[in-house]
Amino acid sequence: MLRAYCEFDRLSLKNGGKLTVCRFQILSGLEHIHAHGFFHRDIKPENILVSTSAHNPHDSSGSFRRYSTLVTPPSTPPTYTVKIADFGLARETSSKLPYTTYVSTRWYRAPEVLLRAGEYSAPVDIWAVGAMAVEVATLKPLFPGGNEVDQVWRVCEVMGSPGQWVGRNGKKMGGGEWREGSRLAGRLGFSFPRVRLVLILSITGSVARHFERPLA
Repeated sequence: MLRAYCEFDRLSLKNGGKLTVCRFQILSGLEHIHAHGFFHRDIKPENILVSTSAHNPHDSSGSFRRYSTLVTPPSTPPTYTVKIADFGLARETSSKLPYTTYVSTRWYRAPEVLLRAGEYSAPVDIWAVGAMAVEVATLKPLFPGGNEVDQVWRVCEVMGSPGQWVGRNGKKMGGGEWREGSRLAGRLGFSFPRVRLVLILSITGSVARHFERPLA
């Protein structure tokens, strides 16, 4: 198998500082993949490659529709190219269900996959991009779970537990309704911890300006 040469992997994203440009190119690539009936299933920093030679034969922003609300187009032409690699776990969105639940690296695995859902699709890639974007900006993984149960807990610690429950002060504490998640958890005998959601500003801190349009 032959692949185009790229000088860097995720390390260049951490050192580059141009998170908006990176995020735009990643989502542009995912839009192309999803629009053609496939999804990646293993989006993570190690599978994002960077070349210092920009390759922009045509302006793709005009056809960038599906995920255009998730990211702001860069104001200047990119000085490098971001590529999505490793399609070993990719599947067609029309593939026969159910899918295997042991896919993607745990830290970037969507909650429905953690809860052993056999039916999922392209949104699992968007979840992974959101988790990865925060890690690239803060240099720390957003959900560094030690196992699948711990992974679900760490997601709840940031996103809040499913539900619309409120605290003693009357303020909303839950992360919102997710009936399918509750059903999947119940099937596994798992109970979600009652944890309130965390503001993204408390996680990203000084790099919050790169998250004007949150991904997760």
